[in-house]
Amino acid sequence: MLIQLYVVHLSTRPLRRGTRYEIDCAGPLIIQLPADSSGIQASATDASGSQVPLAVQAPLTAIPLAFAKSLRAQPGTQFADIGQPGLSTGSYTVELAFSLPEARAFQEKVLYAALIACGHSKYLQPIRPLVTSMTRVLALAIQPTTTETSASAPHLFGGIRSYGEATRTVSCAR
Repeated sequence: MLIQLYVVHLSTRPLRRGTRYEIDCAGPLIIQLPADSSGIQASATDASGSQVPLAVQAPLTAIPLAFAKSLRAQPGTQFADIGQPGLSTGSYTVELAFSLPEARAFQEKVLYAALIACGHSKYLQPIRPLVTSMTRVLALAIQPTTTETSASAPHLFGGIRSYGEATRTVSCAR
């Protein structure tokens, strides 16, 4: 098993005293799938084999980001927001199941995000990869053999790389 560590430094500009904020780095997975995907479900399996269903919001065409920007699904695709509430700390395999009208090859893109709530703002901050456009996210080729398909969320890093670090400033509306 390859243990992967990705350190993210998130900060805000100076805040007025008493401004409430919350940063959840175990925020949702954002997965880009074909627009005609349906019946999207997700589950997390821990090292002991225990499986937990995850909350799924789909279809979504845009995800709110900081500074009043949005992350938009590419043409012919949709987003599925895979929430991870209630998972204890640990290592999980996340599996996604959905249906397509016909079996065909497609590209899946996965984005790890932090959930930011600050002042009157609530949005996602892409963490891995740090992007504001889905065109910059590495695509995974999926070759299903039936119309009901499942796929696992990829590790933070492909290959053998096991460490990464990034810094971002997040927005906080008053």
